[in-house]
Amino acid sequence: MEKPNQFTVKLKLKNHKLLSSDMPDGSLKIGGIQKVVPQIMLWIVLPIVMSGIMFAMYFLIGFSSGVFYSFFLFIGVLTLIFAGTQGVLLQRKIKSSGNHKIIKSGELYLGPETDKEIILKGSNIKEINYSVAETNREVYEGELFVMDQNLKTYNLLTIFGSDRKYLKEDLDYFKRFVELKLEEA
Repeated sequence: MEKPNQFTVKLKLKNHKLLSSDMPDGSLKIGGIQKVVPQIMLWIVLPIVMSGIMFAMYFLIGFSSGVFYSFFLFIGVLTLIFAGTQGVLLQRKIKSSGNHKIIKSGELYLGPETDKEIILKGSNIKEINYSVAETNREVYEGELFVMDQNLKTYNLLTIFGSDRKYLKEDLDYFKRFVELKLEEA
């Protein structure tokens, strides 16, 4: 198993559309989502507009023509369900990745979840682990979390993917990277 490095972690984060940057002291800053507006336009606004067109076509053409054109209504409902599902997933991604996290040698800075910044030293961390859950039929959500000595958990990273195997591999790589950084002190 290869030793995780910062460059590869940044590439994996970029692949999951998460922002990351190198700090002058060699630490890694994680937080935010890349290209939010195009994602909103493509996955939420476009399906809503398409469903509006389908509903209009149903009421203009299909309502008077009979049962054959009821597929316009069916397609309109499906695109609305799709837009709603994508909206919920994007909202969860924005919420979980909104706070900035800095991974330094021996320390972990978690952005303001409430009103204060949380600093965890490597010795105060009991466990770093991840979980993968299926959010719907084709999308998996993976979370990397840190547990301190008081058994309080902090979300470090949330990523989404369509393949459970690759999601687990990426989360395992992130976990090993964070553990390695925290041991460097």
